[in-house]
Amino acid sequence: MLINITQAKLDTRQKTLITAALSHNATTSIVFSGDGAYAHVVEQAFLAECVSKSNAESVLHVHVIKEDATARGVTLSQAVNPLDYQGFVALTSTFNQMVTL
Repeated sequence: MLINITQAKLDTRQKTLITAALSHNATTSIVFSGDGAYAHVVEQAFLAECVSKSNAESVLHVHVIKEDATARGVTLSQAVNPLDYQGFVALTSTFNQMVTL
């Protein structure tokens, strides 16, 4: 599942959805875009917890749209993969399910 986060902070319901997606033993990618670029910093503890739950059956990839982070003055953490818009489009084509939060 591809989860596109466009908000600066995640609420409890959104975190529950992400946790549920990770429990289905499949590859999950989270992309922080727009104001969501802030969330990868604000939600670092939650993301670290999610990454720690990754295993051979349930893989989590975390990306940030580099242009969105730069436009907002957000420094990318080493825990995320920078992604340009072309890469985002390519990533979306690899998933059958996409959720925007």
